[in-house]
Amino acid sequence: MKRVLFITGIDVASPNIKGGGAMIAKRNYELISLFSDVTLVAPPKKTNILNKIGKFLSCRICFTNKEVRAILHLAKSGDFDIIYLDQSFHGNLLKKLKNLNAKKITFFHNVEVKYFKDVEKKLVRIVRKNEQSAVQYSDEIIVLNNRDRLGLIREYPLVNTKKIHFLPITLKNTFIENENQIETEEENNKKIGLFLGSFFPPNYNGIKWFVENVAEKTNADYYIVGKGFESVREELSRDNVIVIGETDDVASWYKKVDFIVSPIFEGSGMKVKTCEALMYGKTIFGTDEAFEGYELDFNLVGDLCNTTNEFVEKINFRLDNNLIQKQNGYNREVFLTKYEDIIAIQKFKEVILDKEVE
Repeated sequence: MKRVLFITGIDVASPNIKGGGAMIAKRNYELISLFSDVTLVAPPKKTNILNKIGKFLSCRICFTNKEVRAILHLAKSGDFDIIYLDQSFHGNLLKKLKNLNAKKITFFHNVEVKYFKDVEKKLVRIVRKNEQSAVQYSDEIIVLNNRDRLGLIREYPLVNTKKIHFLPITLKNTFIENENQIETEEENNKKIGLFLGSFFPPNYNGIKWFVENVAEKTNADYYIVGKGFESVREELSRDNVIVIGETDDVASWYKKVDFIVSPIFEGSGMKVKTCEALMYGKTIFGTDEAFEGYELDFNLVGDLCNTTNEFVEKINFRLDNNLIQKQNGYNREVFLTKYEDIIAIQKFKEVILDKEVE
Protein backbone atom coordinates (compact mmCIF):
# COMPACT_ATOMS: atom_id res chain seq x y z
CA MET A 1 0.00 0.00 0.00
CA LYS A 2 1.38 3.40 -1.00
CA ARG A 3 2.18 5.84 1.80
CA VAL A 4 0.76 9.27 0.99
CA LEU A 5 1.39 12.59 2.72
CA PHE A 6 -1.78 14.56 1.97
CA ILE A 7 -1.20 18.32 2.39
CA THR A 8 -4.16 20.68 2.26
CA GLY A 9 -5.24 24.08 3.51
CA ILE A 10 -8.71 22.74 4.29
CA ASP A 11 -9.83 20.88 7.40
CA VAL A 12 -10.99 17.86 5.39
CA ALA A 13 -11.45 15.74 8.50
CA SER A 14 -14.24 18.01 9.70
CA PRO A 15 -17.79 16.60 9.39
CA ASN A 16 -19.11 20.11 8.69
CA ILE A 17 -17.45 20.84 5.35
CA LYS A 18 -19.17 23.54 3.30
CA GLY A 19 -18.30 25.18 0.01
CA GLY A 20 -17.45 23.64 -3.34
CA GLY A 21 -13.67 23.60 -3.07
CA ALA A 22 -13.78 22.20 0.46
CA MET A 23 -16.16 19.44 -0.60
CA ILE A 24 -13.81 18.35 -3.39
CA ALA A 25 -10.77 18.45 -1.10
CA LYS A 26 -12.64 16.21 1.34
CA ARG A 27 -13.60 13.90 -1.53
CA ASN A 28 -9.96 13.65 -2.61
CA TYR A 29 -8.82 12.80 0.91
CA GLU A 30 -11.50 10.19 1.51
CA LEU A 31 -11.10 8.46 -1.85
CA ILE A 32 -7.31 8.29 -1.74
CA SER A 33 -7.60 6.90 1.77
CA LEU A 34 -9.58 3.95 0.41
CA PHE A 35 -6.49 2.42 -1.22
CA SER A 36 -3.53 4.23 0.39
CA ASP A 37 -1.99 4.74 3.81
CA VAL A 38 -2.66 8.48 4.16
CA THR A 39 -1.11 10.90 6.64
CA LEU A 40 -3.09 14.14 6.72
CA VAL A 41 -1.61 17.60 7.16
CA ALA A 42 -4.32 20.25 7.49
CA PRO A 43 -4.34 23.72 9.10
CA PRO A 44 -5.37 24.39 12.67
CA LYS A 45 -8.90 25.63 13.13
CA LYS A 46 -7.85 29.08 14.35
CA THR A 47 -5.25 31.62 13.41
CA ASN A 48 -4.42 35.13 14.53
CA ILE A 49 -3.50 38.39 12.85
CA LEU A 50 0.25 37.89 13.43
CA ASN A 51 0.11 34.54 11.67
CA LYS A 52 -1.79 36.12 8.78
CA ILE A 53 0.80 38.87 8.45
CA GLY A 54 3.61 36.32 8.63
CA LYS A 55 2.06 34.22 5.87
CA PHE A 56 1.69 37.28 3.64
CA LEU A 57 5.27 38.45 4.15
CA SER A 58 6.64 34.96 3.51
CA CYS A 59 4.62 34.60 0.28
CA ARG A 60 2.29 31.88 1.54
CA ILE A 61 -1.48 31.54 1.75
CA CYS A 62 -2.11 29.08 4.54
CA PHE A 63 0.70 27.72 6.70
CA THR A 64 2.83 29.60 9.22
CA ASN A 65 6.63 29.32 9.33
CA LYS A 66 6.36 26.90 12.25
CA GLU A 67 3.84 24.76 10.38
CA VAL A 68 6.00 24.72 7.24
CA ARG A 69 9.00 23.52 9.24
CA ALA A 70 6.88 20.75 10.76
CA ILE A 71 5.55 19.69 7.34
CA LEU A 72 9.03 19.60 5.84
CA HIS A 73 10.37 17.57 8.77
CA LEU A 74 7.47 15.11 8.48
CA ALA A 75 7.89 14.76 4.72
CA LYS A 76 11.63 14.13 4.94
CA SER A 77 11.45 11.68 7.82
CA GLY A 78 8.27 9.78 7.00
CA ASP A 79 9.39 7.56 4.13
CA PHE A 80 6.42 8.56 1.95
CA ASP A 81 5.87 7.26 -1.55
CA ILE A 82 3.68 10.21 -2.52
CA ILE A 83 3.63 13.88 -1.55
CA TYR A 84 0.13 14.97 -2.50
CA LEU A 85 -0.64 18.71 -2.58
CA ASP A 86 -4.32 19.57 -2.62
CA GLN A 87 -4.38 23.19 -3.86
CA SER A 88 -1.64 24.63 -6.01
CA PHE A 89 -1.02 27.76 -3.94
CA HIS A 90 0.99 25.66 -1.46
CA GLY A 91 3.60 25.07 -4.16
CA ASN A 92 6.41 26.58 -2.10
CA LEU A 93 6.41 23.30 -0.14
CA LEU A 94 7.20 21.28 -3.25
CA LYS A 95 10.08 23.58 -4.08
CA LYS A 96 11.56 22.88 -0.66
CA LEU A 97 11.01 19.14 -1.17
CA LYS A 98 12.27 18.96 -4.75
CA ASN A 99 15.15 16.59 -3.85
CA LEU A 100 12.95 14.21 -1.87
CA ASN A 101 12.68 10.75 -3.42
CA ALA A 102 8.87 10.64 -3.58
CA LYS A 103 6.38 11.24 -6.35
CA LYS A 104 4.90 14.73 -6.09
CA ILE A 105 1.29 15.26 -7.17
CA THR A 106 -0.68 18.52 -7.19
CA PHE A 107 -4.44 18.73 -7.54
CA PHE A 108 -5.46 22.04 -9.14
CA HIS A 109 -8.91 23.11 -7.96
CA ASN A 110 -8.55 26.06 -10.31
CA VAL A 111 -5.87 27.89 -12.17
CA GLU A 112 -5.51 29.79 -8.92
CA VAL A 113 -3.75 32.84 -10.33
CA LYS A 114 -6.75 33.47 -12.60
CA TYR A 115 -9.18 32.92 -9.75
CA PHE A 116 -7.34 35.34 -7.46
CA LYS A 117 -7.22 37.97 -10.19
CA ASP A 118 -11.02 37.94 -10.00
CA VAL A 119 -11.57 37.77 -6.24
CA GLU A 120 -8.40 38.84 -4.36
CA LYS A 121 -6.04 40.88 -6.54
CA LYS A 122 -3.65 41.79 -3.71
CA LEU A 123 -2.66 38.13 -3.35
CA VAL A 124 -1.97 37.47 -7.04
CA ARG A 125 1.83 37.84 -6.71
CA ILE A 126 1.95 35.33 -3.84
CA VAL A 127 -0.34 32.91 -5.62
CA ARG A 128 1.62 33.07 -8.88
CA LYS A 129 4.92 32.38 -7.12
CA ASN A 130 3.51 29.34 -5.34
CA GLU A 131 1.56 28.01 -8.30
CA GLN A 132 4.64 28.30 -10.50
CA SER A 133 6.49 26.08 -8.02
CA ALA A 134 3.63 23.57 -8.03
CA VAL A 135 3.76 23.42 -11.83
CA GLN A 136 7.54 23.13 -11.92
CA TYR A 137 8.13 20.57 -9.17
CA SER A 138 5.08 18.29 -9.53
CA ASP A 139 5.64 14.94 -11.19
CA GLU A 140 1.92 14.70 -11.93
CA ILE A 141 -0.73 17.42 -12.19
CA ILE A 142 -4.47 16.84 -11.92
CA VAL A 143 -6.89 19.42 -13.36
CA LEU A 144 -10.67 19.47 -13.57
CA ASN A 145 -11.10 20.16 -17.27
CA ASN A 146 -9.47 21.17 -20.53
CA ARG A 147 -10.02 24.88 -19.85
CA ASP A 148 -7.81 24.64 -16.78
CA ARG A 149 -5.23 22.69 -18.78
CA LEU A 150 -5.14 25.46 -21.36
CA GLY A 151 -5.07 28.04 -18.58
CA LEU A 152 -1.99 26.42 -17.06
CA ILE A 153 -0.25 26.42 -20.42
CA ARG A 154 -1.11 30.08 -20.94
CA GLU A 155 0.00 31.20 -17.47
CA TYR A 156 3.02 28.86 -17.22
CA PRO A 157 4.25 28.09 -20.78
CA LEU A 158 7.03 25.77 -19.58
CA VAL A 159 4.61 23.27 -18.00
CA ASN A 160 5.13 19.69 -19.16
CA THR A 161 1.74 18.87 -20.68
CA LYS A 162 2.45 15.13 -20.61
CA LYS A 163 2.09 15.10 -16.83
CA ILE A 164 -1.39 16.69 -16.81
CA HIS A 165 -4.37 14.43 -16.02
CA PHE A 166 -8.10 15.20 -16.13
CA LEU A 167 -10.40 14.44 -13.21
CA PRO A 168 -13.79 16.22 -13.19
CA ILE A 169 -15.82 17.04 -10.15
CA THR A 170 -17.64 14.03 -8.75
CA LEU A 171 -19.75 13.50 -5.65
CA LYS A 172 -20.77 10.62 -3.46
CA ASN A 173 -24.31 9.58 -4.33
CA THR A 174 -26.18 10.62 -1.19
CA PHE A 175 -29.60 11.06 -2.77
CA ILE A 176 -32.06 8.17 -2.49
CA GLU A 177 -34.75 8.60 -5.12
CA ASN A 178 -38.37 8.71 -4.00
CA GLU A 179 -37.37 8.73 -0.32
CA ASN A 180 -38.69 11.57 1.84
CA GLN A 181 -39.46 13.69 -1.21
CA ILE A 182 -41.02 17.00 -0.29
CA GLU A 183 -43.87 17.46 -2.74
CA THR A 184 -45.19 20.78 -1.48
CA GLU A 185 -46.61 23.18 -4.01
CA GLU A 186 -47.25 26.87 -3.54
CA GLU A 187 -50.91 27.80 -3.21
CA ASN A 188 -50.73 29.64 -6.54
CA ASN A 189 -49.19 26.53 -8.13
CA LYS A 190 -46.08 28.41 -9.18
CA LYS A 191 -42.96 26.38 -9.80
CA ILE A 192 -40.06 27.05 -7.45
CA GLY A 193 -36.54 27.91 -8.58
CA LEU A 194 -33.48 27.77 -6.35
CA PHE A 195 -30.12 29.50 -6.34
CA LEU A 196 -27.79 27.77 -3.91
CA GLY A 197 -24.27 28.95 -3.11
CA SER A 198 -22.21 30.78 -0.52
CA PHE A 199 -21.84 34.56 -0.52
CA PHE A 200 -18.70 35.34 -2.50
CA PRO A 201 -18.21 37.62 -5.53
CA PRO A 202 -19.07 35.33 -8.49
CA ASN A 203 -22.18 34.01 -6.72
CA TYR A 204 -23.32 37.41 -5.48
CA ASN A 205 -22.72 39.13 -8.81
CA GLY A 206 -24.54 36.40 -10.70
CA ILE A 207 -27.67 36.15 -8.57
CA LYS A 208 -27.89 39.94 -8.17
CA TRP A 209 -27.93 40.20 -11.97
CA PHE A 210 -30.59 37.48 -12.16
CA VAL A 211 -32.82 39.15 -9.57
CA GLU A 212 -32.55 42.55 -11.25
CA ASN A 213 -33.00 41.35 -14.84
CA VAL A 214 -34.76 37.98 -14.94
CA ALA A 215 -36.69 36.86 -11.87
CA GLU A 216 -39.71 39.17 -12.08
CA LYS A 217 -40.16 38.44 -15.80
CA THR A 218 -40.85 34.74 -15.14
CA ASN A 219 -43.86 33.03 -13.62
CA ALA A 220 -41.94 31.31 -10.81
CA ASP A 221 -40.92 31.90 -7.22
CA TYR A 222 -37.24 31.83 -6.27
CA TYR A 223 -35.29 31.06 -3.12
CA ILE A 224 -31.70 32.18 -2.55
CA VAL A 225 -29.99 29.81 -0.12
CA GLY A 226 -26.39 29.94 1.05
CA LYS A 227 -24.14 31.11 3.85
CA GLY A 228 -23.77 34.88 3.94
CA PHE A 229 -26.71 35.81 1.73
CA GLU A 230 -28.75 36.76 4.79
CA SER A 231 -26.55 39.89 4.86
CA VAL A 232 -28.10 41.10 1.58
CA ARG A 233 -31.66 39.92 2.20
CA GLU A 234 -33.15 43.40 1.98
CA GLU A 235 -31.24 44.21 -1.21
CA LEU A 236 -32.19 41.06 -3.14
CA SER A 237 -35.72 40.36 -1.90
CA ARG A 238 -38.56 40.81 -4.40
CA ASP A 239 -42.21 39.77 -4.61
CA ASN A 240 -41.16 36.44 -6.06
CA VAL A 241 -37.64 36.26 -4.58
CA ILE A 242 -37.12 35.07 -0.99
CA VAL A 243 -33.63 35.23 0.52
CA ILE A 244 -33.06 32.44 3.05
CA GLY A 245 -29.30 32.63 3.63
CA GLU A 246 -27.46 29.95 5.58
CA THR A 247 -28.98 26.49 5.98
CA ASP A 248 -27.95 23.29 7.74
CA ASP A 249 -30.05 21.13 5.43
CA VAL A 250 -29.14 21.59 1.77
CA ALA A 251 -30.80 18.31 0.79
CA SER A 252 -34.25 19.48 1.87
CA TRP A 253 -33.99 22.48 -0.43
CA TYR A 254 -33.06 20.39 -3.43
CA LYS A 255 -36.02 18.13 -2.70
CA LYS A 256 -38.40 21.06 -2.23
CA VAL A 257 -37.73 23.01 -5.41
CA ASP A 258 -38.54 22.30 -9.06
CA PHE A 259 -35.47 23.68 -10.82
CA ILE A 260 -32.10 25.35 -10.32
CA VAL A 261 -30.82 28.66 -11.69
CA SER A 262 -27.08 29.15 -11.99
CA PRO A 263 -26.32 32.59 -13.48
CA ILE A 264 -22.55 32.42 -12.91
CA PHE A 265 -20.36 34.54 -15.21
CA GLU A 266 -16.98 34.45 -13.44
CA GLY A 267 -14.66 31.77 -12.15
CA SER A 268 -12.38 28.88 -12.94
CA GLY A 269 -12.45 25.12 -12.49
CA MET A 270 -15.89 23.46 -12.32
CA LYS A 271 -18.95 24.24 -10.25
CA VAL A 272 -19.75 21.70 -7.52
CA LYS A 273 -23.32 22.96 -7.29
CA THR A 274 -23.92 21.87 -10.89
CA CYS A 275 -22.86 18.35 -9.96
CA GLU A 276 -25.04 18.49 -6.85
CA ALA A 277 -28.07 19.53 -8.89
CA LEU A 278 -27.43 16.65 -11.31
CA MET A 279 -27.28 14.24 -8.38
CA TYR A 280 -30.67 15.41 -7.13
CA GLY A 281 -32.09 15.20 -10.66
CA LYS A 282 -32.96 18.88 -10.91
CA THR A 283 -33.49 20.76 -14.15
CA ILE A 284 -30.79 23.45 -14.46
CA PHE A 285 -30.83 26.79 -16.25
CA GLY A 286 -27.21 27.89 -16.30
CA THR A 287 -24.53 29.88 -18.08
CA ASP A 288 -21.49 28.63 -19.96
CA GLU A 289 -19.53 29.10 -16.74
CA ALA A 290 -22.00 27.09 -14.67
CA PHE A 291 -21.72 24.15 -17.09
CA GLU A 292 -17.97 24.44 -17.76
CA GLY A 293 -16.33 21.02 -17.84
CA TYR A 294 -19.58 19.04 -17.89
CA GLU A 295 -20.59 16.86 -20.85
CA LEU A 296 -24.32 17.48 -21.20
CA ASP A 297 -27.18 17.80 -23.67
CA PHE A 298 -28.46 21.29 -22.87
CA ASN A 299 -31.90 20.54 -24.33
CA LEU A 300 -32.31 17.79 -21.74
CA VAL A 301 -30.42 19.17 -18.73
CA GLY A 302 -32.60 22.30 -18.67
CA ASP A 303 -31.08 24.97 -20.87
CA LEU A 304 -27.98 27.02 -21.57
CA CYS A 305 -28.64 30.71 -20.89
CA ASN A 306 -26.17 33.60 -21.02
CA THR A 307 -28.36 36.69 -21.52
CA THR A 308 -31.48 38.19 -19.97
CA ASN A 309 -33.61 37.19 -22.96
CA GLU A 310 -32.27 33.63 -22.96
CA PHE A 311 -33.01 33.09 -19.26
CA VAL A 312 -36.49 34.67 -19.48
CA GLU A 313 -37.56 32.98 -22.70
CA LYS A 314 -36.21 29.52 -21.91
CA ILE A 315 -37.51 29.40 -18.33
CA ASN A 316 -40.94 30.70 -19.38
CA PHE A 317 -41.17 28.29 -22.32
CA ARG A 318 -40.62 25.29 -20.07
CA LEU A 319 -42.93 26.66 -17.39
CA ASP A 320 -45.72 27.44 -19.85
CA ASN A 321 -45.48 23.99 -21.42
CA ASN A 322 -45.24 22.13 -18.12
CA LEU A 323 -41.80 20.78 -19.05
CA ILE A 324 -40.27 21.11 -15.58
CA GLN A 325 -40.83 18.26 -13.14
CA LYS A 326 -39.28 17.70 -9.71
CA GLN A 327 -37.24 14.83 -11.11
CA ASN A 328 -35.29 15.20 -14.34
CA GLY A 329 -34.38 11.63 -15.22
CA TYR A 330 -31.72 12.63 -17.74
CA ASN A 331 -29.79 14.66 -15.16
CA ARG A 332 -29.94 11.88 -12.63
CA GLU A 333 -28.64 9.37 -15.18
CA VAL A 334 -25.82 11.69 -16.27
CA PHE A 335 -24.70 11.99 -12.67
CA LEU A 336 -24.67 8.25 -12.09
CA THR A 337 -22.74 7.49 -15.28
CA LYS A 338 -20.26 10.39 -15.40
CA TYR A 339 -20.01 12.29 -12.10
CA GLU A 340 -20.39 9.76 -9.28
CA ASP A 341 -17.34 9.16 -7.07
CA ILE A 342 -16.42 5.77 -8.54
CA ILE A 343 -14.95 7.64 -11.54
CA ALA A 344 -12.65 9.66 -9.28
CA ILE A 345 -11.48 6.53 -7.46
CA GLN A 346 -10.36 4.99 -10.74
CA LYS A 347 -8.44 8.09 -11.83
CA PHE A 348 -6.70 8.49 -8.47
CA LYS A 349 -5.61 4.86 -8.64
CA GLU A 350 -4.17 5.38 -12.12
CA VAL A 351 -2.13 8.41 -11.05
CA ILE A 352 -1.02 7.17 -7.64
CA LEU A 353 -0.48 3.50 -8.47
CA ASP A 354 1.16 4.20 -11.86
CA LYS A 355 -1.13 1.88 -13.78
CA GLU A 356 -4.47 1.77 -15.51
CA VAL A 357 -7.25 0.27 -13.44
CA GLU A 358 -10.13 -1.51 -15.14
